[in-house]
Amino acid sequence: MSELRLSFPASAIIARGRLTGHEIDLLKNEVFPEGVVDDDGATLLFAINNSCRQAGPDWADYFLDTMSTFVFKRLAPQGLLDDTKTLWLERMLAADGIVSTELELRLLLQVMDLAPEVPDSLKVFVLSQLRHAIHGGSGALAGRRHGQQRGISSADIDFLRTLLGLQEEERQISVSPAVHRVLLSIDAVSNPALNDREWVPFLYSVRAAATAPAHVAAQKRRPPAGRAFIAA
Repeated sequence: MSELRLSFPASAIIARGRLTGHEIDLLKNEVFPEGVVDDDGATLLFAINNSCRQAGPDWADYFLDTMSTFVFKRLAPQGLLDDTKTLWLERMLAADGIVSTELELRLLLQVMDLAPEVPDSLKVFVLSQLRHAIHGGSGALAGRRHGQQRGISSADIDFLRTLLGLQEEERQISVSPAVHRVLLSIDAVSNPALNDREWVPFLYSVRAAATAPAHVAAQKRRPPAGRAFIAA
């Protein structure tokens, strides 16, 4: 915050510490008339969200729509999610690896919903939030646990199903080794006596995809002999 240069009306909004319809109109019309268009604007909107503890019912929708549009459509590469964007999101939302609020976690999920393909790095980052909640009672998912900190609840399983795109009728799903390792780490920090009875069947329904040896992967990337390789 000390390096962020605030001008009116953003400075006045932060000073008041509340986000009502009036403040949202000021942001739409004067601060971000074209939405968030660069890193500085994103940093400012995050600062406003973190500084104002009183938020009206319209704030969440405005914040989520504005930031998800910037991340997905304006932050390079436009219209895609990749490891670079994951690192940017981690830097903005979780310097210590832990997403603090449900609104920020909803932002990650909304960005993922927009993308045709989600990188493993982002899946791992979001999955890790459940491990933080179970193991240390910290982060956005910790507040909803209601005394069941070390147990994996049915709501947790639904969260994982949604995140991994596992439909109710599907018996098995294949995930990357990195994602599978996080699921196993969630299991390791939980208390089996407190886990929902569906946890073990769910865990067995998720298997790690086989990883091709390095020389095989290299062979797949090599252009066919006798054919010129033209970069897109």
